[in-house]
Amino acid sequence: KGTLANDLVTDTVIFSKLRSTVSQLQVVADSSQVVINSLSAAGRNLNSGLTTLNNGLSNKNTPAGLLLSDNKSANNIKVTLQNLQSASKKLDVDLEAVQHNFLLRGFFKKKAKSEKAESRIIIDTVVLR
Repeated sequence: KGTLANDLVTDTVIFSKLRSTVSQLQVVADSSQVVINSLSAAGRNLNSGLTTLNNGLSNKNTPAGLLLSDNKSANNIKVTLQNLQSASKKLDVDLEAVQHNFLLRGFFKKKAKSEKAESRIIIDTVVLR
């Protein structure tokens, strides 16, 4: 009497609590196995998707694969982007010149005045609320 083994065997309250705890542990173990299986399946799907993605990126017949693996195409894209940037700068200069042209100066002044009036209306509306 008085030992842990004796208390476990003879005390019905402790024994029933132990049995309940073991039962709950079994439920947790079963549900964790379901989670592990789901994670494992998700990992396999992800790995399969990455393999497909990598195959697409290295395949010169796909747009991304062509861009990533063909130096000539990559250089062509760089040149195109440089041309677009240059054209954009030239267009800015041309538009600035058009705004100062005596034939179109009145149009741009009216437009600026109209935009200024619209912004005042918006500000007045916001302030009044």
